[in-house]
Amino acid sequence: MSDMREVRLKDGIVTFDGRVLEFFGQESPSRRFHMGNVEELKRSGSTLEVRIRGGSSWSYDLETDDDVGLEALLAEAEQARVMGGSA
Repeated sequence: MSDMREVRLKDGIVTFDGRVLEFFGQESPSRRFHMGNVEELKRSGSTLEVRIRGGSSWSYDLETDDDVGLEALLAEAEQARVMGGSA
């Protein structure tokens, strides 16, 4: 399992621990996604759409001053998704 990554966004926080992608803030309760249940991570500019198996999806604003940290976090999350749930 990878180390816990955390990135502060303009309007919240996103974390990834090697298996679970979690968003805090952004005017909603925190939401957790186990990568084994994520069908697609789709980034468009500063927006990330998380689509889970079964069709539901959520969108998050990724605006941050830590672009390098965010890119590393998202790359690890995508790797875990492709591997079926864990990095």
